[in-house]
Amino acid sequence: MWRINTPRTSATSHLFIKAVQCLVDEGVISNEADAGLQHRTLFEEYVWQVRLAFFQDARDIGSRTVLMDIVKTLQLPITEMERVLDNGAALAALFRDIELRDEFRVEGSPTYILNEGRQRGVAIFAKACFGHPSPSKQQKLNATTYASGGPDSSSSPRPDPTRGRNIGSK
Repeated sequence: MWRINTPRTSATSHLFIKAVQCLVDEGVISNEADAGLQHRTLFEEYVWQVRLAFFQDARDIGSRTVLMDIVKTLQLPITEMERVLDNGAALAALFRDIELRDEFRVEGSPTYILNEGRQRGVAIFAKACFGHPSPSKQQKLNATTYASGGPDSSSSPRPDPTRGRNIGSK
C-alpha cells in the first residue's frame, strides 16, 4: 500500500474534515441523517469518502485538489468551504483538537475518554462490554473521534460526555 500517490501528510484531510464540521456547527450544512447516504450525515459521508479515497482508491488525501473533488462530488458549498479554510476557523478547530489530544494523552484512533477523563483505557470498555480485558496495546477511549471515524452514527458530531469537546486523532 502507498506505493502510488503517497500523501506527504494527513493534516490536509483533517483540516478539510474540520472545515466541513465548522459548516455543520454554523448550520450551513445539515447534520440530519440522509437516507440517500445510507442514513449518514453529510459530515459522516465526507469523512467516509476521504477514507475511501485513501484506502480504497489510493488517492493522495494530502492534496487539496483531491479533497475539493470530494467536496464537489458531495455538492458541499465550495464558497463556504473556502471561507472557513481561508479565515482560519477550520485551522483553529484542528489545532483545538491537537490541544485536546495532548491534554487527554490520546495515542491513537479510535480513542475514548470516559467519565470526564477519570476512566481511561480500553480495559474498562472491553471488560464492561465483552467480559474480557483489553488488548495488549493500550488505547484510551474518547467518544468523539469522529474525525477518523467510520460511516456510523457514533462518528457524528453530537453532544457527548466530554461536553462537546471534539478530540481528534493522531
